[in-house]
Amino acid sequence: MVNSWSTLLVFPALPVLILPGVKTFWDGNAIYTYPNGPIKCAGAPQKSCYITDSILRQRGVQENAHMIYATSLDKSFGVENYLKPLEEVAQEKDIDVRTRRNLIEIDTSKNSATFQILDEDGAATEDTEKIEYSLLHIGPPCSAPKALRKSPFADKTGFMDVDGGTLQSKKFPNVFGVGDCMNTPNAKTAASVSSHLKTLDRNLTFAMLGKKPYFKYDGYASCPLVVSKNRVILAEFNSKGPLETTPLNEEKPAYWAFLLKKYFMPALYWNGLIRGYWNGPATIRKFSRLVDSKKRHGSCEL
Repeated sequence: MVNSWSTLLVFPALPVLILPGVKTFWDGNAIYTYPNGPIKCAGAPQKSCYITDSILRQRGVQENAHMIYATSLDKSFGVENYLKPLEEVAQEKDIDVRTRRNLIEIDTSKNSATFQILDEDGAATEDTEKIEYSLLHIGPPCSAPKALRKSPFADKTGFMDVDGGTLQSKKFPNVFGVGDCMNTPNAKTAASVSSHLKTLDRNLTFAMLGKKPYFKYDGYASCPLVVSKNRVILAEFNSKGPLETTPLNEEKPAYWAFLLKKYFMPALYWNGLIRGYWNGPATIRKFSRLVDSKKRHGSCEL
């Protein structure tokens, strides 16, 4: 039975904003959506769902909830190495994962959400599914600002058209891009920006000296997936697969990853990235791989 009242939340990234609705939720369907298009922080809707589950368990009302994660993708997460652990988390929490669902309509008077069913290629079909909700958390599709979409810098999708390696504009050689508004294939996260900055630091110098930029962005992105109140899957990857920094198992939900997420990463963001002191973990990754290699060959103990 769905409550006569409902909570609807639309936010692209920070799951902490789900708290007001979750604290007043008692029973019914709690739906979390992933859009059919670009999104800031691809893991945000999913980890918001997991955090909700933890809060509802703490409040003692989880058994009254039907948790639904509706995604336009054909699986719950795009990087295979983290897919199975996340499927196990969803199964453990009894979360109803519905793939190839694209939210197209909300009727707030009836507390219902309509999803378009997508085919195997991700194309829209004529089939739809309507679900009643008590709590609806929407991960909206994102786009570049209008000024950029209408400018000569953009491609047909509205994002800045750049070389995926050098981040140099394909149309204007004296222009470079950084951040979520580019058409690079990386996930749109702050972690990506840190590695963008490292690329720009070198390539802008080359360009101002009249030299051809050649330093390449490695496509790095990170999405710390909070799966409970004290466990995180530290997903690090590029378009080819995992690109992990630590020698530890990052595919498994872990307390150490939770501590990094809660204490270290905020400090790194505000004191490092924002101030221009943090250009990504590539150097740390090289060192940790060296340590891991020596460990595996028996020449080093940790």
